[in-house]
Amino acid sequence: ETAARALLEALPNSPEQSKITIIKALGELKYRFASKPVSAFAGTDNQGLQKVVYTALANIADPQSYQMLYNAAKKVDFKYEPTNAAESFLVYSDNLLQAGNLQSGQKALKAIMKANSSDDRLHNYSGALAVYAKYFGYEAMPLLLKAVDNNDKAFRMAALNIAKETGDIAATREWMNKAQSVSPEVKAEIINMLGRRGDPLVRRFLSENLNSPSSDLRKEAISALVKLEGKEAVPQLITHLVNGNDVPETKNALLQLLDREHLKPVAAGLTQTSGN
Repeated sequence: ETAARALLEALPNSPEQSKITIIKALGELKYRFASKPVSAFAGTDNQGLQKVVYTALANIADPQSYQMLYNAAKKVDFKYEPTNAAESFLVYSDNLLQAGNLQSGQKALKAIMKANSSDDRLHNYSGALAVYAKYFGYEAMPLLLKAVDNNDKAFRMAALNIAKETGDIAATREWMNKAQSVSPEVKAEIINMLGRRGDPLVRRFLSENLNSPSSDLRKEAISALVKLEGKEAVPQLITHLVNGNDVPETKNALLQLLDREHLKPVAAGLTQTSGN
């Protein structure tokens, strides 16, 4: 703290390039008494100085910096630009929550999501969604379920990657229910996520989709079963293979899991389907 105090005392009378170095250091030290003096330089025309001001304020995470950082991000339409205002506001949200300022942090994340729902800004939305899920867990479920209704595939995949780590068995049930009311493409994406999620509750759901009329859903179910059950999936996959279903995908899945114990029945299945 002595070093930080010395840096702060040197700040007002230092040349501009030195101000950048000092402010950066104060931010890295997260010196809370620096937030107001550092904020005084936010109005500069020097974008390099502005950038370190926003970054430092985001790291210090003083709730009093909320309006300044929000206004800076809003002014540039939450787009990427030299001062990194939008990125700093997201980092600020994360640091607020890490420091226990739940109300301010949640408010910031909701502000980011509200301002970034258009197609060209969904990367900001997904960034805020990831932070929201990190601190609020299952409370993020309504936002995640809504996200997979979006037409943007990259955004849906980002949301599903977050969903993979979010919530418990209740969340798994909600995703299985959600899968029944979406397009086959999105259902396949949800199946993929559930396989990676690793909750045993989905076994029956995956087995049902192994018999789906949709080849895409069957292929995702095969992949998900391999991820979820490993070698325990072999008997079910052999049956699927013997029935002549999705032969290339099922063969590949079995070859991932093959060992001496299962070699003979798999070989028999391959022989029976050699004409396919």
